[in-house]
Amino acid sequence: ILIVGGLNGGDQGLNTADRYNLIAGAFDCSGLGGVNPTTGACNVVMNNFRYNPSVVALQNGDLLVAGGNGPGGGGVVCYNTAELYKPATNTFVTTGSMIDAHCWPASGTLLNDGRVLIAGGEDATAGSTPNADLYDPVSGTFSCDGLGGLNSTTGYCNNVMTDKRYLHTATLLQNGQVL
Repeated sequence: ILIVGGLNGGDQGLNTADRYNLIAGAFDCSGLGGVNPTTGACNVVMNNFRYNPSVVALQNGDLLVAGGNGPGGGGVVCYNTAELYKPATNTFVTTGSMIDAHCWPASGTLLNDGRVLIAGGEDATAGSTPNADLYDPVSGTFSCDGLGGLNSTTGYCNNVMTDKRYLHTATLLQNGQVL
């Protein structure tokens, strides 16, 4: 089990990753470059300091870590960026950026076709948002394909949720729709 980001005791975002080893019943840094003797954290870390990102396991075994919040300019920033944890190489690599910034806590849902729907959360103004983005792991990009295209007036996807939501759930139904 991979645990990424979070907040430290001083409410600062973390870029660290930890692994919980089910067999040993303990946390360790195996597969994450061992323990850094200076920080005590694992050596393999995310590219950004993030807390409350959407984390979704992809069909190829990679993990998509999208959005969330982080430190910036004396305050908190809302990320539209994303990165992948690649277990085959034990690395974090950047991938496409979302159309909208989805701060804590947006939902992330793996769709039947392998794409990921990121929906809701807070936006960059700290208000809840109805917006959604689709991530395509084949192209490594987010787009509005399948969400009615890009709205030239708002700059976001045309098809959005009917209400602004955060702290919500999103469930993939057997018919492929997301509730």
